[in-house]
Amino acid sequence: MVLFFPFLTIGEAVTGNSLDEISKTKLVETFNLGFLPAVQELTRYFVLASLGWTLALAPLFAILYFALKRLISTRLSLTNI
Repeated sequence: MVLFFPFLTIGEAVTGNSLDEISKTKLVETFNLGFLPAVQELTRYFVLASLGWTLALAPLFAILYFALKRLISTRLSLTNI
């Protein structure tokens, strides 16, 4: 839940969508009503937070891919000597 709000902010900034302010207390209270009613009520928030996650993680995965690719190719070339 700690990471929900920063990624929600990213999603809102990218789409220009401004949803009603949601507090941590309201989020917990909504889930206390039950999982399905909470998901139904918070769907728009989840979509924007998921978009934020995707946009934030895509560059990280690209960096990790190229770093690990270089590291593995260096290791394999050293073992072939």
